[in-house]
Amino acid sequence: MDTMIDQNKNHPDRHVVDKNLHFSQRLSFRQTRYALTVAFIIGLVFSTLNITIDYRQQDLAIDQEVRALLEISTAPAARIAYNIDTELAQELLNGLLSYPALSHAELRDEFGNQLGSVSRELTQDKARGIGDFLFGRSRVYRQALRVDFDPDALLGYLQFEIDTYSFGEAFIQRAFLSFLSALLKGFCMALILLLLFYRMLTSPLTAISRTLKELRGNNNTNNTALVQIPCPPEHQEDEIGKLVDEINNLLYATRSNEKRRYRAERQLRDHLIALENKVADRTAEMTRHNHLLSQSNEELARAKEKALQTAKARATLMASMSHEIRTPLNSVMGMVDLALSESQDLKQCERLQQAHDAGQQLLELLTDILDFSRFESGKLIFESTPFNPENILERTTAMFAQQAESKGLCLQSTIYDSVPHQLVGDPTRLQQIIVNLISNAIKFTPSGYVSLEAKTETVNDVLMLNVFVRDSGIGIPDSSLDTVFDYYSQASQDTNRLFGGTGLGLALSRNMAEAMGGKLQVSRNSNGGSTFKLVIPYAGTERSGNHGSISTGSVLERIPHPVQILAPPKTAQALSVYCQRLATSVTVLPWSGPWPPQEFIHSDRTLLIAPQSFADFLPDTLRHTSPEKIIYLKDGSGVEVSPSSTLVSQPIRRERIQQALSSVASEAKPSLDTSGNKNLHGKANQGTARILVAEDNPTNLLIIEEVLLHAGFEVITCKNGQLAVEACEQSTNEQPAYDLILMDCNMPVLSGYQASEKIRGMPKYHHVPIIALTANAFEQDRDQCLSNGMQDYLSKPFDHKTLVAKIEHWLQDDGDYSVSGSAAKFRETELTQ
Repeated sequence: MDTMIDQNKNHPDRHVVDKNLHFSQRLSFRQTRYALTVAFIIGLVFSTLNITIDYRQQDLAIDQEVRALLEISTAPAARIAYNIDTELAQELLNGLLSYPALSHAELRDEFGNQLGSVSRELTQDKARGIGDFLFGRSRVYRQALRVDFDPDALLGYLQFEIDTYSFGEAFIQRAFLSFLSALLKGFCMALILLLLFYRMLTSPLTAISRTLKELRGNNNTNNTALVQIPCPPEHQEDEIGKLVDEINNLLYATRSNEKRRYRAERQLRDHLIALENKVADRTAEMTRHNHLLSQSNEELARAKEKALQTAKARATLMASMSHEIRTPLNSVMGMVDLALSESQDLKQCERLQQAHDAGQQLLELLTDILDFSRFESGKLIFESTPFNPENILERTTAMFAQQAESKGLCLQSTIYDSVPHQLVGDPTRLQQIIVNLISNAIKFTPSGYVSLEAKTETVNDVLMLNVFVRDSGIGIPDSSLDTVFDYYSQASQDTNRLFGGTGLGLALSRNMAEAMGGKLQVSRNSNGGSTFKLVIPYAGTERSGNHGSISTGSVLERIPHPVQILAPPKTAQALSVYCQRLATSVTVLPWSGPWPPQEFIHSDRTLLIAPQSFADFLPDTLRHTSPEKIIYLKDGSGVEVSPSSTLVSQPIRRERIQQALSSVASEAKPSLDTSGNKNLHGKANQGTARILVAEDNPTNLLIIEEVLLHAGFEVITCKNGQLAVEACEQSTNEQPAYDLILMDCNMPVLSGYQASEKIRGMPKYHHVPIIALTANAFEQDRDQCLSNGMQDYLSKPFDHKTLVAKIEHWLQDDGDYSVSGSAAKFRETELTQ
């Protein structure tokens, strides 16, 4: 307490200023003022209401009083009017003039003739303006005159004009007295309230304030006694008494807090001394920890550097492993293919085919393991490039045509009109997912069909590509539907033993779909088999408006012929979708025998589409009389068809079937069988095209040479990139010595990348395509090929037919393959293949 008083002396601004309160600042005055204000407003409201009621009563009283005067005067006025006595009329009116409010009166007969009239001036007064505003300056009353014995006869009129001055003056006097009375009542009530409030509030509070001031003045450092404020009389149980109790409690708490504060200050000084000692100890300890932390950071930096080196070494190992495994695998599968093409022994062919299938399974397993490794390490990169989804899906389906045909399966793809011509995304990953799904479907389908359907829908302004892969295979048990996408998972151990596989393909496919923002789902078919649904969001760059246009840019016109389709159900469904845009009408007869189907009726104008194996069942009149109106779907049955008929390979592609329809309708019948080799219409044909092959592996070089020679090409070989560059420089004229170059990427002396860059520097080789042969399966390897002037690439091991088809495609192309245009040219090729 002593310390507190000393502090207050040092800070005089904390003292309450001692002064007497002004009368207007006293609580009793302020409460009286508020109460008087409320009372005055209430009195004013009620006075106004009372005056308003008096005003309405006065207004009615004027009318009632004048009406009563009219009623009294009506009977004598009627007799005067009946007798037409002007003297009596004037006498009656003079008597009425004694009424002080009457300013004019007249009596007229029924024809308007005046029988008598009296009048006097209106009262003139400066204050009558208020009365005239409230009641009007004058009022006119008119009464019709009739006699009792003939009430229907009108005798005349009695008319009064009343001066409202006397009524208004009386009303204003009453209103003034009412307001004055309200003010006097308010003043008296305010005086009474002031005295009451002073007695009940101001006086006790002033006493409490005076006591507190005395306590502050008497307080000194030697006074440690606890002083209590006495409660004013008659206020022990009200709010003032409660206030005094709380003040005393506050005084007690303040004195107690002062004592505790003194003790706390002493303890704080002790703690400060101890804290200084602890800070010194902790500073020394932190110095040691900082030194240890610096050592840990250095170790972490070394560990990070080691981890980066390990990751780089791992990536190098994966690339090296891919190259080292694929290169001998390519030799093995290539030699098996050569042996298959040359062997005439059926048993030997079966054994070679088994060896080829085992190599293909090993290749798929290697691809899955590499993709799994890249996905787990986060190295899997997704592109965003325009591509043609229809070409990707149909081309991927066609890759399995031979495999499906060998198992007797119906393989078909159906691309609906809602699918755009172009999407923006990663076509390679889409194709990889579709390959896994179709490969899986064929593997687990002993008989029946495998179908692919594609359509799009818009969800929340996002274009969603929906791909359905259905099969009639062994199906998936309900207990395995939730685990079929897990790594290393298969439906059962029996399935693994019967069909093989590692269980990586579906898991990788689902993870890639989800990484692209989509999903992969599976369900069981009601009639057996399973359905995989792939949903991926894409940015569409061109909506599908007319699928009747082919990749060359020409637009197919509608044909003036109806089309009849005889085919198994899945094939018939795809043909119906593809023919709708060209034919005037399409009739679908899902038929698999016997002949004839009940609905089959063929007319001369009808174009017929049927599988090649159905040719023997068609009527002779149709087969031999109108063979040009038949489009056969090649199915490997070997049934001979008329040369005038059109033959289309399966799986059916929209472009091919629409070209066939257009050709048949215009009586041009080219064969669209794509199973054999096409004639080359580009820089060279198969008999004259010269191919330079640069490959350091002797076995691979021998295989490629045998395949190309068997396909009819002229082949020149060299064992490294330097020899390839020298071979290209040997040409003495302005024309290139070779029509196409196959370039292995990893070779001694000079790599394929460096050799391609040097060859591209020769002006005469700007138009010669270079196809990379690489055992590396990573995305960056392909990008490196394109950036060094190569137009395309083949990943080892590759199929011989794929190699020949790739060469034929680029020999037909005539473009400038400078380094700057290689990547763009390759993107364009991907979209049109």
